[in-house]
Amino acid sequence: MADNTTSDTEESSFAPELERQISEIQANSMLSNGPVHDLDEHQKIWLVIGICLHNIITPILRKYVESVMTSLYTSLVKSDQINTQTYPGHLRGHPHQGVHIYYLNYDCINNNKALGRQNHLYDYKVQNAVDLSKLFLLSNMTHYNGFDDTCDASVLLGLVKNVDGFHPGVKATAACIRSDIRNPWAHCDFTQWNSTRYSLSFRLMENLIKNLGLSSSDKNQTLDQLIMWKTNGNM
Repeated sequence: MADNTTSDTEESSFAPELERQISEIQANSMLSNGPVHDLDEHQKIWLVIGICLHNIITPILRKYVESVMTSLYTSLVKSDQINTQTYPGHLRGHPHQGVHIYYLNYDCINNNKALGRQNHLYDYKVQNAVDLSKLFLLSNMTHYNGFDDTCDASVLLGLVKNVDGFHPGVKATAACIRSDIRNPWAHCDFTQWNSTRYSLSFRLMENLIKNLGLSSSDKNQTLDQLIMWKTNGNM
């Protein structure tokens, strides 16, 4: 596939275990009961950013990505009959950043990978928006069942990066969140998490929420949550 980097492969292997740790730490040290204790400053910053990224940003991003991918799927059913396509007339790529083509990865749907390199035997029928989304990712990132709890921040940010059709402002901010927050967070070098990255992380997350086209009430409620964590999280 085109336009993939080694970071796509690396990032996918870290999140599940770290997200489990985030959930355990959060359960024991919720801010509603006061500041997080027994952690140094860098660890607290890492923890708070992780909670905001996975518990506030990711659920909202799931809904946004689902909406865009569903619209794209409907469009490709009409234009390319992607739901009934067969070899060799299947859709091979999709425009990317206006000038490039993103080559679609059919290995990860319909148990095609089991066929090895026998691409002519693949089942190229794309039955829903979830399967369509997997065509834009490396195979090791496609172990999700829907735009639900099985679909993590790594997948969502990767889709926003790889799929044309997302709002340019969302793509730009998501790219920064991916490179400056999510990937460093997953590698868990606590020394990187200082007050400068703390401020940058919240600024990027707030900008993303403002660009998602949420209703005023949803946007304000989410921004209020982020402000609460930003204000109290590092105390």
